[in-house]
Amino acid sequence: MGQILPMAGTADRTVSDDISFGSMPLVGRSDELDRVSAAIAAGRSVALVGGAGVGKSRLAESCRDAALERGMCVLSASATAASSRLTLGALTHLLPPAADLSHVHEDLRPAHLLQATSDALRARTGDQDLLIYVDDAHHLDPVAVHLLHQLATTGVAQLLLTIRTGDGAADRPAGTWTDARIDLVELTTLGRVDVGRFAATLLGGTVEEATISWLYDVTGANALFLRELVLGSRDEGSIAVLGGRWARVAGAAAVPAKLSAIVDQRLGDLDDEQRRATELVALAEPLPLDVAEDLISLDVLDTLDQRGLLKVTTDGRRLTLALAHPLYGESLRRRDLTVRRRVDLGRLIDSVTERGARRREDAVRMASWQLARGAQADPEVLARAAIAAQLGFDDARSVELASAGLLQVASPELQAELHLCRGVGRCRLGRFDEADVDLAAAGDLAVTAEQFARSVMTRAAVFADVRGDLERGLALLAEGLDRVTAAEPEPAAVADVLLDLRLARAVLLGDCGFAERCRVELREIDEAMLRPSQRVSYHLAAAAERLATGRTAEAIAVVDLGLHEHLSHLDEVTTYHPASHFLPRLSALMDRGELGVAERDARWLLRQGEREQRTTGTIVVLAMLASIALRRGRPATALQEVGRADDLLSGRSQLYVRRALRGIEAQARAALGDVEGARRAVDAMAALPSQSTDFLLMDEVRGLAATLVLEGRRAEAVSGLAGVIAEAVEHTSIRIQLAALDESARLAPGDAFARRLAEVAAGVDGELAPVLVAEAEARAQSAGVETTAAELVDVGERFAALGYCLRAAEDISEASDRYRSLGNARAATATARRAADLLAMCEGSRTAAVIGAGSAVPLTAREREIALLVVRGATSREVGEQLFLSRRTVDNHLQRIFAKLGISGRSELAEHVVTGPQPR
Repeated sequence: MGQILPMAGTADRTVSDDISFGSMPLVGRSDELDRVSAAIAAGRSVALVGGAGVGKSRLAESCRDAALERGMCVLSASATAASSRLTLGALTHLLPPAADLSHVHEDLRPAHLLQATSDALRARTGDQDLLIYVDDAHHLDPVAVHLLHQLATTGVAQLLLTIRTGDGAADRPAGTWTDARIDLVELTTLGRVDVGRFAATLLGGTVEEATISWLYDVTGANALFLRELVLGSRDEGSIAVLGGRWARVAGAAAVPAKLSAIVDQRLGDLDDEQRRATELVALAEPLPLDVAEDLISLDVLDTLDQRGLLKVTTDGRRLTLALAHPLYGESLRRRDLTVRRRVDLGRLIDSVTERGARRREDAVRMASWQLARGAQADPEVLARAAIAAQLGFDDARSVELASAGLLQVASPELQAELHLCRGVGRCRLGRFDEADVDLAAAGDLAVTAEQFARSVMTRAAVFADVRGDLERGLALLAEGLDRVTAAEPEPAAVADVLLDLRLARAVLLGDCGFAERCRVELREIDEAMLRPSQRVSYHLAAAAERLATGRTAEAIAVVDLGLHEHLSHLDEVTTYHPASHFLPRLSALMDRGELGVAERDARWLLRQGEREQRTTGTIVVLAMLASIALRRGRPATALQEVGRADDLLSGRSQLYVRRALRGIEAQARAALGDVEGARRAVDAMAALPSQSTDFLLMDEVRGLAATLVLEGRRAEAVSGLAGVIAEAVEHTSIRIQLAALDESARLAPGDAFARRLAEVAAGVDGELAPVLVAEAEARAQSAGVETTAAELVDVGERFAALGYCLRAAEDISEASDRYRSLGNARAATATARRAADLLAMCEGSRTAAVIGAGSAVPLTAREREIALLVVRGATSREVGEQLFLSRRTVDNHLQRIFAKLGISGRSELAEHVVTGPQPR
């Protein structure tokens, strides 16, 4: 069971619960490791206390190894359930020889036993400090507990113990160790971040966020279960490398066979009634306590509770039962249907039905139980359950229940409702083509005007927002308005339905940047007369209209009001998910320049989407995070977020997101100087149909412009931006005008763009717009004016304060050029160093404006532009043609560039332009 461990050498690996810790990484326990090591170094004893599988033994091993390195002598022991039935059974190898205990009577008098054991231990360890490490000390018998306690309190040895909590056997020993010289260190489960690090360590690679969330939820962050789930899933192919990251494979089993066997081992000594009770709770959790008391005897419930296999929680005013660990339920539910389980499910349905099944989730659960027991399900019950699941945002369950209902014989009205429910669920899950088939069928089968209107509104949203066909979406809504009006000659009878269709039209117009047309729709609607679901639509449209017109503070206020309204009426059917409110909020925050707040909210929304498995929403948030990363000057991070979104986009036709992602990729690759990669991204974007939504549109525009500039086609980029500006004016989209004018002013500095930008920005709130204007005005001034250089430094620092590090570096680098041209070497050097410091935070960005920033003699803006063109293979004549310079002027510039960079010619220029000289 144990041995004396030498001062140097490999420690033996402890085995607990028949699970080897040979490949268990130590993650998320640095604070506990430091605390335990410090206590042992100070001469104290430590007991690591926590539930099964939290990593007590693994942490104890590390602490034991640290004690060995300090020169302590370590004796190891491991207690078991079997050894607990033998007096001193776990410590026999630590006791003196039997002959030395001949004077100890059969009652093992404590004083004689302690003295004899102390003498024997001192003889074996000599002058070394002694540490006795006992794994699973909760299994020690009372005499062994007393002996070790006395050895610790008399200073003969220090103790390092692991004690499991959570069952009755551990309660008494844990209390026994409470002593002034024995520290109790409680270990809880790992955090979500630590679960990700743990899995990445085991797998040797990055793990996607959705898979981390799944690992966290299924294992309860229990280190032992987590290890087996990760390795078992890998071995069975349930998780694999997808797009460079470890991720779950669609349709894979939830629990690997080995882990299921471990759960069976934990539940192996239950008798028939106890096992039947755990299976019933697994099928129904959370199981109302009053229902459980009807179906399971109190003795069985009490036994399972005492063993730590059940937990009681509060759900509103209802007490419910669940299994103590989520993995127990996952394992038990995957077993084959038996006659006994069918009977138990029937009893469960009857019991809940007798109590009225008043809660929304009761309908979902009962329908699921009916399907699970293989009985014929009532399509009306399945429809109610599918709607209830959708209201609870369990879209996968909603689609499953609606599909089951459509297999039954049902009336046209009920079939329409089932198609509607499944269509909306498939939309939320990103299965748009399948959704459109359902929605079209719902419209054909619709019996009521309300059913027909819902099918039309959802289809219109799919065409406009997903497929980029606003005109088709608006046409569908117009046809719907005409058909409803024609079918019911009395307008008052369908006034509510007509209002729904008009609100849906307002939302589409707002999303696509038609601010004035959206405003006209909203003016004709009396907000006070709207139902809660209609107010949700109204606020979404109003937020989009205010965002398009630059009133970002109002947009955020409207969003917050709409979200509150939505969350207060979740029982009313609506096309939109509450997360929809966050998208205009994030856009407004980005337009205001509040990148930190926007990123925080986006990260929170990403976690929520992954937890609810809302893949469509997760893709959109990843695109927004990538866009935020670009604004912060972090192209590598932006590419990482784009890659994650691309992995999830497979099989989904979210056009506006696909185009935006390619635009973001083009910007990121252009910032890194990757002209070929930027061109590939732009070509991929051009191969997609054009889209109409205003959402993330500027990322497409910026991606194309950045690529053209990188290719030396600046005039084409400015011309393209002029078209964007004209269209934004037509749509009355102030935010697009502002963004496009800002890009134009950067590419072609001058008074004309600066004036137009100032005029548009006058109606835009937030901290960002004034900085954009100040930059345009400073760049429009002559390069020989020293006050202008100071203005550029001020603008750069304002950008830096907002988190726009790359843009700040570009402005301050330009200021350095201007200072140097005026002969102010001190200011030029100081600003060049500041630019280099900012650039160091920009993940290798090498735009023309910052190449050479921080070098002893920085390149001017013109020299940087020429250097980039030469690196791409342009001759002096070709460079001159593109920049309207003579060949001799280009050659003169090149000679100055070579001298500044300390190189001899063109062949060495590429390395300096791609990587840049190292800042001093």
